[in-house]
Amino acid sequence: MKKIILLLLGIALIGFISVDSAYAPSVGWPYCFKDTNYSAQYQVELSSSGIIRGQAVASGSNFPAPLTGVVSGGFAFFSIGYLNNAGLRFYAIQANGLTGQTWGLSSDDSSYYDEPHSATLTQCTAVDPISESDLEGDTGAME
Repeated sequence: MKKIILLLLGIALIGFISVDSAYAPSVGWPYCFKDTNYSAQYQVELSSSGIIRGQAVASGSNFPAPLTGVVSGGFAFFSIGYLNNAGLRFYAIQANGLTGQTWGLSSDDSSYYDEPHSATLTQCTAVDPISESDLEGDTGAME
């Protein structure tokens, strides 16, 4: 039953996934999402146990930034640890609609650098290498 629930959540989260698939590191990240508020792309994989692993990619010294989280209870919870001590971004996204909340915390004092607000994720058109111009703009990282 647990595998069936995980499979349904995975399908809702990333469109189509087989929980029996194994992704070799040389293949790259099989899924790509983008927050409609920011220019960064979130390249991820989802393990059969519901663990999210990946990276946020954008231009600038804060990227690529590690991304990690979990799918649980109909939600995807994940965070991005921006490089150069530039803060953390958190997400709580409903798996069935790819909508939820996001916020950013400063690494210095844990204060909000970006207050909680709504977020909508969309699938990227490709996980292939992306051009620098595709990644310009507000990335969601602390400025």
